[in-house]
Amino acid sequence: MKKSNLPYGARKVRKAMKHCKISGKQRKQFRPLTTNSKHGGRIAPDLVQRKFHPNEQNRIWVSDVTFIRTSFGWSYLCVILDLYSRKTVGWSLSDRNDSQLVCDTVLKAVLSRNPRKGLIFHSDRGSNFCSKETRRLLIAKGIRRSNSRKGNCWDNAVAESFFSSLKREIEYNTFYNIKEAEHLLFDFIEVYYNRFRFHSTLGYMSPEEFETNIA
Repeated sequence: MKKSNLPYGARKVRKAMKHCKISGKQRKQFRPLTTNSKHGGRIAPDLVQRKFHPNEQNRIWVSDVTFIRTSFGWSYLCVILDLYSRKTVGWSLSDRNDSQLVCDTVLKAVLSRNPRKGLIFHSDRGSNFCSKETRRLLIAKGIRRSNSRKGNCWDNAVAESFFSSLKREIEYNTFYNIKEAEHLLFDFIEVYYNRFRFHSTLGYMSPEEFETNIA
C-alpha cells in the first residue's frame, strides 16, 4: 500500500477483507521429510512395546533422524540412544537422509559399545531404517530390528524427546554450514548431554554418571 501511495492502513484493509469474507493465507514453512514409511522395505515387529526401562545397558537402542537447518540447505542428524542410561552411543550428520546415514551411525555405536548379540535396535518405519543395507548390517552385527507401529510416534518417544531437548537447549536457528553444525552438535552431545545433562528418569544423574554409579 505504501509503495502504491494508497491511503489505506492495515486496519482499513482488515475491515474490507472481513466485509468481503476473505482472509490472508499464511505461507507454511517448509519442513523436509525425515520419515518415509511408504516403501517396499521389510518392517519388523515392535519388540519394545513402549517398555523404555531395560535393566542393563546395551539391551535396547533407539534411533531416529531429524533435520538440521544450515545456510546451504538441510542436513540430517541420526542418533542412537541406549535406553538404559539415555546415553547417545552413536550419531552422524549428513546432507542426505538415507540408509548410509543410519549405517554410519550404527557402526559408530557398535565400535563405541561392542554390544553382545541379541541387542534390540528400535526405530520408526522409515525407508532408511528398513532398507536392505540397514537390515544386512544389523544382521551381520547380531542385532535384532524393531519398528514402531504405523502412525504412532509415541512408540519412539525417547528419541523424539531427545531431539526436542536438543533443539530447545542448543538455541540455534540456522547453522552456517554442516561443519559448524557438526562442531556444535559434538559439544552438545559429547560434552554436555552425555556427561552433564540430568534426567529425572535417572534419578537426576547424567547418562555417564548413571552408567558409572549404577552399572
